[in-house]
Amino acid sequence: MMKSRSGVLFAFLGGLLLWACSDQVEPGMDPGVITGPAEARVPSQCQTGDLARAARGFFSNPEQRDVVGVLRTMEVACAEGAGGTVVAGGWSILGTMESVLNAGTAGASAGGAALGNGLFDLMCDADPALCAVPPDPIVPAALGGSGIFAVRGGGTAPIVARGLVPFVDFEGDDNDALWLLTTTGASWSSATNSGGPILIYGQRTSYDELSIDEVPFEDLALELHSFPDVERFNDGQLHVGICFENDVEIPHVGLNEANPTRVERLQREGTILQTYTGLTASACATFREPFEQMAFAESALGRLLAGAAGTFVPQPLHAALVTDRRTPLSSGSPIDFSIIAPVAANPSGWLAFVDPPGSGSVGVPLPVVRVQALSGGGTPMERVAVQLYVAGNEGEPAGASFCPAGQTQGCGDVEFTVEELDGYGTLAEFANAALNKPGGYRICARALDSDGSVDFSFAEACSPMIHIKN
Repeated sequence: MMKSRSGVLFAFLGGLLLWACSDQVEPGMDPGVITGPAEARVPSQCQTGDLARAARGFFSNPEQRDVVGVLRTMEVACAEGAGGTVVAGGWSILGTMESVLNAGTAGASAGGAALGNGLFDLMCDADPALCAVPPDPIVPAALGGSGIFAVRGGGTAPIVARGLVPFVDFEGDDNDALWLLTTTGASWSSATNSGGPILIYGQRTSYDELSIDEVPFEDLALELHSFPDVERFNDGQLHVGICFENDVEIPHVGLNEANPTRVERLQREGTILQTYTGLTASACATFREPFEQMAFAESALGRLLAGAAGTFVPQPLHAALVTDRRTPLSSGSPIDFSIIAPVAANPSGWLAFVDPPGSGSVGVPLPVVRVQALSGGGTPMERVAVQLYVAGNEGEPAGASFCPAGQTQGCGDVEFTVEELDGYGTLAEFANAALNKPGGYRICARALDSDGSVDFSFAEACSPMIHIKN
């Protein structure tokens, strides 16, 4: 009897054990999928595990700990649809990246680039308006020695590259340069119409498609980008400059010192930029400290002796004390971000009709007239003030002009050459040029010497005869 009860009990316990060890599957659940509690709540586009790993390779503590914490907050906020928190966290981390780069404590630049590009993705998912124009990717070189990586907003603090750029000057001598970016009184957000923070980033680049006949500085070109990609700065509100360790001698044509026909300019893609007088030679003195710190840290003496002689100091000489062949600074006024390099430009240029005037009727705007300003080497120029006028305006009827009806003087269509988005179509466009008298005329274009011009001399351009009827 006892043996029989024991057998039943063991059979019962064995069956219970088999049941307990079997897979218990709830209705509707795939038994092959095992999920953790956190992963089940966070969509894949919100997960920040890869970014946290990149952050650990780029930051050291305490920044590493803080950034990983921000990433966790961003992940939860993304899953809950709190886009504002995601965007704010992204800007916080980008600003921390700038801080450790400037402090020299950043880790692997490849990890930093991966982190930054991952932040772009998270922020753009949270606020698609940030990526109405898809941002250019951050490359590791932007986080390297001579790169630029800076978050700016309502202030006007300049941006200075972190490292010196070596180059060979016109005389074949080794030299060093430092890039700097400033705004003209306007805050960075208002200069870009971004309405909030903006990341400026870029790196030295090799670019052999400047398409210029002028003599370029060797090995000096900077590729700039922004997030969000604003495409264009408000005209005239962004300025890019270069301070040199040693003054650069600009060659004259034929090396004739009495014939100073070459002047320094910055070039963006196919366009030579105007000189901005706000960045004078003395402006380099403002950036003396970064020069000194970098050269001091790089020199053997600097590592051994505090305050040692021979630190890197630019030479901001006053114009009255130097010839026109020497310059310690380049400057320009780009309206958008692109590849920028300094050149020595021939200041003798000319105007050319791309779309010349056509015939029409009195008081009716002519077909759109487009004029291009070209440097002595044939490079399109921007920010040139161009005016249309009636040539040889004599005989019957006399006094034809572009003045509106009832106005006989003090008028004339003036437009500035402006770079198109393709970077090469630098044109002055006249869409409302209307003549006020019938007759046959030749229309000419001339460059004005004004605040908007570039101090180049341009030969005028004149159209074939056109006819204006009543």
